[in-house]
Amino acid sequence: AEPDDQAAALDALRTRLGGRGRAGRDVLAGWTGSRKKLTRVGGHSNGYAYTFTDPDGEQYHSLTEAARAAERRLPGDAAGEEEEQPRPSSPRTKKAARVP
Repeated sequence: AEPDDQAAALDALRTRLGGRGRAGRDVLAGWTGSRKKLTRVGGHSNGYAYTFTDPDGEQYHSLTEAARAAERRLPGDAAGEEEEQPRPSSPRTKKAARVP
């Protein structure tokens, strides 16, 4: 990918993470990213295909996957732990799914 593509891809991922209150942190240190413009028949733009690689070499092919992976890599500090507390609420979702 060209440097502009990498910068744009990482900016898009940073924006996605910023929605979770982490815009001020450098959670993407060591990450690389690229994006490729997708086009429809006739040459019209159809968005971008993203690829991100974390510092361990694991690849992610969507902004959502990469954002989740970046959040999992955050060190457990007080602010991060407070934000992580609501996550174990997934059993509530399962219970709600069982209710007719």
